[in-house]
Amino acid sequence: MIERWPGLPPLIPCESLSSWLRRIGIVYGLSTGELLRWGLGFHGVQISWLDRSPSEDLVKAIAARTGAGVEIVQKATLAGTMPFVFDRSEFEKIRPGSKSIHLSRVRLSDGIPWFRKPQGSEVLACRLCCEDYPNAGFLLPWQLAIFLSCPMHGLMLESARVTTNSITWLKDSPELAPNVVNKMDSRTWAAVIEGSVKLPGGVTDAAEWFR
Repeated sequence: MIERWPGLPPLIPCESLSSWLRRIGIVYGLSTGELLRWGLGFHGVQISWLDRSPSEDLVKAIAARTGAGVEIVQKATLAGTMPFVFDRSEFEKIRPGSKSIHLSRVRLSDGIPWFRKPQGSEVLACRLCCEDYPNAGFLLPWQLAIFLSCPMHGLMLESARVTTNSITWLKDSPELAPNVVNKMDSRTWAAVIEGSVKLPGGVTDAAEWFR
């Protein structure tokens, strides 16, 4: 039986897997890479890939060590939250029998640049969401290029340089999001988190919305 890690920070709603592992690592004085290697036995894992489509074995290992269900860990990844941007085989492995998103109705192009490319130590984040950094978590939807603002605070996402324990914003002050940007991002947020968007003409599932 795998021993669980004690005294873990809880997973924040919508937090990315890499962010949660970073915060767990802080508890034990380890970097994310060290936690993966010494705490889970996984060598050479790309940190940027943790939030996209980590292996089934790694997901199960994290679930066992944290006591979180496998589905909870999967939902902290883009493949688990947005299976329709990955191929059908990944979809079937990650969310068997799911009826929340009708993949057969829509096929999204693999060539679409859905994800922001990591820029070294720079991230795009909401300043108010990160006020309590390093205890604050980075949210999974921020990694989608389609998001420009934070629907919860109405601020534009902005660049910051981060280390394990510090965050430095590249601008002097945050910027309010224009109403049209905030409205669109709120709908996209609902698509990612709830699997559907409520529009004046009815409910649209997430795959249709992203198309």
